[in-house]
Amino acid sequence: MSELDPTVTTPLAFPGEQLREARERHGISIDQVCNQLHLHAATVAAIEASDIDRLKDPVFTRGYIRAYANYLKLDPKPFVDAYNQATGQQTTSADVKAIGTVSMVPGRRQGHPVLKIGSWLFLLALIAVFVWWWQAQYGVNDNAGLSSLDEPVSVETTDGNTLVLPSVEEEEAPLPEVEPLAPEASGTETTDTLSNQDDQSAEGMTDTAAGSSEQAALEPEVDTASAEAANEETAAGDVESPVQAAVEPEVSQGLVISLVDDCWLDIKASNGRSLYSGVAKAGTTLELEGEEPLAVVVGRVSAVEEFSYAGRTIDLAARSREGVARLSLPL
Repeated sequence: MSELDPTVTTPLAFPGEQLREARERHGISIDQVCNQLHLHAATVAAIEASDIDRLKDPVFTRGYIRAYANYLKLDPKPFVDAYNQATGQQTTSADVKAIGTVSMVPGRRQGHPVLKIGSWLFLLALIAVFVWWWQAQYGVNDNAGLSSLDEPVSVETTDGNTLVLPSVEEEEAPLPEVEPLAPEASGTETTDTLSNQDDQSAEGMTDTAAGSSEQAALEPEVDTASAEAANEETAAGDVESPVQAAVEPEVSQGLVISLVDDCWLDIKASNGRSLYSGVAKAGTTLELEGEEPLAVVVGRVSAVEEFSYAGRTIDLAARSREGVARLSLPL
């Protein structure tokens, strides 16, 4: 038998330089990688520099490396294996065995006849109560509405007089029958009848003249009331116009960012609340407010057209490094 000498294997260095060379061959910048993969520029730089100590969580780091290699159209397995060897970690997989299941089919339970009868009686009682409530609510209201039609209606005119309209029964009352004159009427009765008709005609003409006078007196009052209502509407319109003119648009005093191209942004308030995190599309204008100071990271300074805070424009180019700006607001 031969004895095997133990060999000592040294961990291999992570080939981050290959990722950097592949990125440069494709003509891709770090900003484009950050926008596509939603990664920080510091993370991408650490992967390319093989600076494993700066990549803290192994689980997330493997995902970053795999996504970066796929983005550069490379096989991610050699890079993930090299990272595992460099960190001394190995991915393990466990077989999942199926556990038998026990199905329990409950048997049908026969209800007691007394319970069934009681349930039906309770249901019938509910139906009876509902029918009684319906009759009490809607039957009485219909009768009350019909009875109100028989009552006379009073209408007040503009001159203060009150007119009482007759009820339906009064309007439908039959007219009194007029007895025909007897052909044997004497000459005296005929003369009296003609004189009575002349008196009634004179009284009718007097009533007609009085009615025309009342109508002529009412028409000026109606015209005056219409003119006053029109003047009130005109005055109300004149009052509303200055109120609408006094409203002025409010000017935002928070953080305003206008973009001409896609850009990754990460903005947080001092209390830890995230105001915005992700890729903002070209043509977007963001107006954000939060508890100061605000921690702002702009992944692509060249994509920002306007950057202002509290009405003051801030030059990001002077505060950026490799196209990434990190600043705290207010300055």
